[in-house]
Amino acid sequence: MKPSGLLASVDLAADIQSPAYEVLLPGWMTLMAAAGVDAQMLERARAAYARDVAVLPAQQVAGIIQAAGFETHLAAEAAAGEVGHGDILLFRVQGLRT
Repeated sequence: MKPSGLLASVDLAADIQSPAYEVLLPGWMTLMAAAGVDAQMLERARAAYARDVAVLPAQQVAGIIQAAGFETHLAAEAAAGEVGHGDILLFRVQGLRT
């Protein structure tokens, strides 16, 4: 990373209490399957998302990244539009913390 570069956060970010999550998760699984992940690993991933992974709403993920010193490049609401099966959050890299 370098100052004034862009950080794109493309992750499974969703409000798991939202009905949209029921659409997002199967889409995420489809993307993983298309990448060659076998059925057994997909099922383990699905179970891990329910039990072990902190899937957070996009706004909360944006807040965590901003707290680390990244400036929002686009308003979170505008940048966090659904693209395919997930959210893309864009941040401008400021001075890097060491």
